[in-house]
Amino acid sequence: MKKFSALLLFLLVLLLPAAVLPASPGLYSAEVPVTDPSPEARKASIREAFEKVLIKASGYRR
Repeated sequence: MKKFSALLLFLLVLLLPAAVLPASPGLYSAEVPVTDPSPEARKASIREAFEKVLIKASGYRR
């Protein structure tokens, strides 16, 4: 039981810094040009920016 407790404590100490690290700057932001001020163009640009953020945050392109 002592070995298990020591191992658990070691793993917690090892993994704790990864849990409290802040997200990298710019991870949840993206800039996309808007072709014109129409609502349709803005909606398309917002969708494109959201897709870019999802790819950066998740790492998956699908």
